Amino acid sequence: MTAGLSRTTVLTVVTAIEIAVLLFFVGRWYSRKYGWRKVFRRSWHYLRDTVTDLARPGMQLYRFGRSVRTIVSQLVNPCLHEELGTLTGAVRARLGEVPDGRPYAVRLAGSRAEVAVAGAGPARLAGLRRTPDGWWATTREDLITRPDDAPEGADRDLTTGHVAIGCDRGRVTYLDLLEAPGAVEVTGPDRAVRSLVWAVAGQLVQRAHRSHDLDVIVAGGLRPGFAGPSVTSALRTISESPYQEHRFVVLVCGPLSPPEADLLTRELPGLPDLRVVVAGPYAGRRWSLPVSATGRIDAPTLRIHTDSAPVERAVTLAVRRRQRTNEAVAPVRVPAAPPRSSTPRSTPAPPPEPTPTPAADVPETGPTDWKFDEPEPDSPGTGVLSLSAVRAHQAASPPDDDPADGPRPDQAASRR
Repeated sequence: MTAGLSRTTVLTVVTAIEIAVLLFFVGRWYSRKYGWRKVFRRSWHYLRDTVTDLARPGMQLYRFGRSVRTIVSQLVNPCLHEELGTLTGAVRARLGEVPDGRPYAVRLAGSRAEVAVAGAGPARLAGLRRTPDGWWATTREDLITRPDDAPEGADRDLTTGHVAIGCDRGRVTYLDLLEAPGAVEVTGPDRAVRSLVWAVAGQLVQRAHRSHDLDVIVAGGLRPGFAGPSVTSALRTISESPYQEHRFVVLVCGPLSPPEADLLTRELPGLPDLRVVVAGPYAGRRWSLPVSATGRIDAPTLRIHTDSAPVERAVTLAVRRRQRTNEAVAPVRVPAAPPRSSTPRSTPAPPPEPTPTPAADVPETGPTDWKFDEPEPDSPGTGVLSLSAVRAHQAASPPDDDPADGPRPDQAASRR
């Protein structure tokens, strides 16, 4: 039994050593040919990508909700456009005489503000620092100055055409339509394009209700069930009527037909205060915003990279919240008092004395017997006396006897 156990133990140990030696040489061959680091790196990447793919729907939903809340918190600010106008005016004043240097987009994230400047731009701006993607960053408190402390030559005109077009990593991107060359085209899948253009139209319409320097025309064909004017009639109305007296006019329309595109190309140079947002391609001078199927905007020429998917939802919620706020704080309307006159007040005349109403024509010798049990034919109702009923009853009564004869039996009974 002892010899058998010793032989089994020796065979087990020798087999384990042979397997270890074999694995060692196979591992060295595999390491020289493929490399263990590469294998471990590929395995780690595969595991990480698997977990990322499984968690991506939840992360996208979370980021979408966070972006919606961020945009809503900024859109409900009643001083948003004044703040954007002051901010871009301060940057424009710092640009000075830089050729073609003008701010055309803003990114806001909490107290941080970033401004995109058209053209090559200066190498340095006072109070701002250059970001890796070509924007100029600073804090909102440092860039927004009071009117009394504004730099010399600062543009104090707060009229801007900023509209929110996306949110990425907590930064909301606003595009200034007033700086556009006349048209802004949004290209890509139909659903993503119409969602962004409709959100832009909603922002402009809400702002037009509170502003006197902006007119918005939403043409038909942009959304199913929305009946608006055609692009041709809208352009004719803008060019012929008092829209030219306004400072800023925005036309939002769907895809253009070839005749409409040709008409727009002819009319735009003569309408410097007109901006057109087109849901589709346009061959004239324009800014281009390409949108992917997921709502991602990548416009390298404008240095804009953001996510436009949450904008439509955010605009809808912002409009509803603003309406609820307006209804909650709506003041009670009190009729205005008449204006005071500078002339001394005259003593009001006393009211006329009421004219006495003439008494009813009732005979002095009325009937001696009033019956309330049955209504008369001319009486308006039971138990109500009328003059006609009294007269009819008097006519039907027999004449009284001579007073000397004494009272009648019925009169005696009534007296009792």
